[in-house]
Amino acid sequence: MKKIFIGISLFFSLTLLTACRSDTSKSTENKTSSTQPSISTERTKDFSFYADSLVNHRLYYDVHQDSGGMGVNTEINHVISVDNGKVTNYFVPSGIMKLSDLKGLSDRQIIDKVKAADKEGFKQTIEMIKSSTRVNTDVLNNIEYQSPSPSPLNVEAITDSSGNNISSETLKISQISGYITEQERLTLSENNADPGNYLEGLVKKQTTLSYTFTSALQNQTVTVFNTKYTGFYDGETQKFLLTKYIDNQQPKMDVITQKGLKISIE
Repeated sequence: MKKIFIGISLFFSLTLLTACRSDTSKSTENKTSSTQPSISTERTKDFSFYADSLVNHRLYYDVHQDSGGMGVNTEINHVISVDNGKVTNYFVPSGIMKLSDLKGLSDRQIIDKVKAADKEGFKQTIEMIKSSTRVNTDVLNNIEYQSPSPSPLNVEAITDSSGNNISSETLKISQISGYITEQERLTLSENNADPGNYLEGLVKKQTTLSYTFTSALQNQTVTVFNTKYTGFYDGETQKFLLTKYIDNQQPKMDVITQKGLKISIE
């Protein structure tokens, strides 16, 4: 009888010890995983642009819908990286990148790809200026390319007529831009005064880029190969800010009570 009692006691002791070790292992595992860097650690079922951009990382693709709709041949105009309250804008020259070119790429690989595209756009701008003006353009050869850098998130919203809901949101990005407008290109040959300073200022000018959307693509996605995209839309310009559709998360407009969001009444 005594041997049976000892056996039972030993069994319970081993069971408790195993459980303790298991709990300790889980605790250590949780502690370790929580200290690892992670993308989008605070995602929720729904996400709005501003609130989500304050705490998560996403890539958005500025695209335009033509008569053929959107799909593999849709060109990407800009790639916008939002990351915990910071935003970085990459320019993509016409014809360089389509939605189909993102197939199988991680976010890091996409950013590397658009960094190269942005630099190529700068080179194209330099060549355009050289071919569009009669003045000495030697100064352009010494202007170094500046890679886009993160800037604080800046979103301005406008309410509807009731003042209770947001009818549009505009992401504004202030950065050094080496890309000239059509009007600037047309007036280049007319500017003969101090061309060196003028051309350098033209390439290194401070620019504010704006992306406006008026609705979210609730329950709507764009499928390209094995990837679905959702995001935000401006019906007036037919422009979209698309992002990968992850874990069935639905985009929505921000709310007027969102802390930090700049709101104007219509």
